[in-house]
Formats: sequence, C-alpha cells, structure tokens
Amino acid sequence: DTRTELERRRDVACAALGPRLTECAIADARATMTPEELAKLAIEETAPKHTEEFIDSCQTQSLSSRQVRVYEVCLREETACEPLIACLDNARPDAAAP
Repeated sequence: DTRTELERRRDVACAALGPRLTECAIADARATMTPEELAKLAIEETAPKHTEEFIDSCQTQSLSSRQVRVYEVCLREETACEPLIACLDNARPDAAAP
C-alpha cells in the first residue's frame, strides 16, 4: 500500500460516506416524490451505482487533513441526514477561511 496515512483516512471516510449519503438521497426521494417518480428512479438498481460512483470520485480527491477530519467527525457525530449533510458543508475548501 503506497498511500499516505491521509489518503488511507480519506478512503475509509469516503467508503463510509457513500452508503450513508445514498441512504439519505433515497429517504429524501421517498419523502418528496410520487410512487410513479420513485418507480422511474429504479432505486434498487441505481443506488449501488450511486454509492460506487460517489466513493470512486471521493477517493480520487485531493483533500486536506482538515477536510478529512471533517468527514471523520461528521460520520461519527451525525446520525441523521440533514445534520450530516450540514456538517459536511464544513469540508468545503472555503469553509476554513476566517
């Protein structure tokens, strides 16, 4: 394994975030869409793909140690979707600015 410690931490966080964010997207879709709209989404087929694509994209990002730490803390501290997503906003590059 030639990844740095930071890259390993990033990859673990991304792998954990993928399924959580997919679950949040599904919950939001179920709460806001009609049964017909949900059927068009084919959630059973698209959810795993969404998760995989998120993880792949996330793991290729160059994240700072602060951003990786935000991911780790948000995953540990936030169990509900809205607070998790709000917490992850702190990982934006411009969120560190005073």
